[in-house]
Amino acid sequence: MSKGIVVLADDERVLLQTYSAALKTAGYFPMAVRSGQEVLDLLHRVSPRLVVLDVNMPNLNGYTVCSRIRERLGDDLPIVFVTALDGMEALRDALSAGGDDFIRKRDTLSSIMTRLDLWARRPNSGGRERRVKLLQQVRQQLGDTSPIDQFSGRPVKKILPDDTLSAATEGVEVPEGAREIFRDARYVARVEYGADKREQTILLGYALGVVETYAKDGQVAGDKLFGTWMKLLEPSGALSDMSVRTLLGERQELVSQEIFKTARLEGRKESEARLQGQNNEAWGLGMLILGRSVAASA
Repeated sequence: MSKGIVVLADDERVLLQTYSAALKTAGYFPMAVRSGQEVLDLLHRVSPRLVVLDVNMPNLNGYTVCSRIRERLGDDLPIVFVTALDGMEALRDALSAGGDDFIRKRDTLSSIMTRLDLWARRPNSGGRERRVKLLQQVRQQLGDTSPIDQFSGRPVKKILPDDTLSAATEGVEVPEGAREIFRDARYVARVEYGADKREQTILLGYALGVVETYAKDGQVAGDKLFGTWMKLLEPSGALSDMSVRTLLGERQELVSQEIFKTARLEGRKESEARLQGQNNEAWGLGMLILGRSVAASA
């Protein structure tokens, strides 16, 4: 008789096969997938004893998947990260996302399976309190003083105030060409594009690249650049008003990320081509091409 379902997610096929075989030998029913979205889809149909996540997976990373599981299912389901990442920073990020444990892939298979078996068998009552307590200890060791929610242990989001948004966008008119570029790029992308933080960061960088090019062309006043950037994001489809305010509130941290820089460059390239009268479909694919180029550089 099976001890229950264990959902495994890793984009490395060999590791999935190895872990699945070991869990099956231990009496569990492993269900292996290779992407974060597949985990979320699977959890609509099954009720596992344990979810095991890698961090670096295509589209949705393990941290994002973990956060979404916690939002949907609460704290009772144990979630364990098994990853090649190491160090206190990675542990902090795993705990902040809602993970219960952090196991290194370089540990022996026997020790990994012992930990997984422990989490699959034990009730997870008090999981949130345990994570918050451990997270506080890790943050203290790292000297991390950024604000966190004392209830969930997650970082407090920086949100651009409503009055700042209103003041910056008052009287701002986005050049029609810029709006058209962003609209075309947004519509060519799949419908759900922009559902996670990484894709939202790409949209943010892309929009800034478009606005900067139109400012260089004299169609956006220098003192209106920030307001135009915000205004351009308003009709972006997947981004709610709260998402836009949160992203802009965190912009100082986001602009240094490689995916933001690459997206910003793509926005400039598209805008420059359009301003020169080119409507090359290779550029017009917008976000679809951007998704591939960013994935290749990440």
